[in-house]
Amino acid sequence: MDEHTIMDSMVYDINTRTLNYHYTIEGILDSDSVMTPKACNTLEENIKSHIINSVDLKIHKDRGINFCYCYHSQSTGKIRARVTVTKDDYAQ
Repeated sequence: MDEHTIMDSMVYDINTRTLNYHYTIEGILDSDSVMTPKACNTLEENIKSHIINSVDLKIHKDRGINFCYCYHSQSTGKIRARVTVTKDDYAQ
């Protein structure tokens, strides 16, 4: 994705109708001083905006698919941020 974000996998959960994206963050992004609550809120807003405006995801949005973005720390393996976007979030 960029020099500090690696996409690990994308998995579809048929039971929850969710596309789950898993990323590892490393380097400067993998720190408490950068991944603050404010930064995580901004990340969530940016992801929601991207999904709302994405033509590429239209086929999934038309089917009411949910999206979940999970960012794992490379150093600890713990989740640094998780953003879930549902049909209610992107429906216009």
